[in-house]
Order: sequence, then structure tokens, then C-alpha cells
Amino acid sequence: MKIWSVSARNYRSFARLEEVRLGPFATIVGQNDVGKSNILRALALFFSDKVDLVLDDFHDGAKPDDDIVVEIAFHELPSTIQLEEGIDTTFKDENLLDQAGQLRIRKTF
Repeated sequence: MKIWSVSARNYRSFARLEEVRLGPFATIVGQNDVGKSNILRALALFFSDKVDLVLDDFHDGAKPDDDIVVEIAFHELPSTIQLEEGIDTTFKDENLLDQAGQLRIRKTF
């Protein structure tokens, strides 16, 4: 399973980070202070077991009750999975794929 793309909302410099496609050897380039590091921080937040958000992690324009949302799309998925011991199935059979055949997981903080 590989990362296809990442998107985020209300996270650091991003009110809304539209889907950023990541290839097998992605390079993130841009001017200073445009959010390159925040893309990597969003990925780290998504995969972290320990979430310690601070006020600076919320976008400046976020309302007090707004959540931070990070979504990652995965592709090159395993051909079968086991949701129960001894019972094989697929992401497609379980209706877990989007229209492009990718598994999207959204985490809300």
C-alpha cells in the first residue's frame, strides 16, 4: 500500500490544502513560507500514535469549534485483506474504495 495523495483542512498554514499528489519519489518544492514543511507535518500527524496539538497547529482563520482534518489516499492496495480471522475479502468487496479505486482515510483532530 502506497500513499497516493494528502489533503488537509484548518492545519497550520492551510485553511484548505487541496489534494497534493505524491509519487513514489516525491519532491516538495516552493518558495519559503508556502507550507512545504506543513505538508510533511500533516503526514506525521496522520501517522502519529501520540497527538499533541497546540494552538499554532490550527489555521489562523479557523473558528474555535473547527477541527483539523487530514486525509490520505492510498493505492497499490493488497489484493486481499482479513477483517475476520480466516475470512478473506477485498477493499472493493467491502465498499471501501473511492471512484478512482483508492482507499481514503480521513482523520479528524
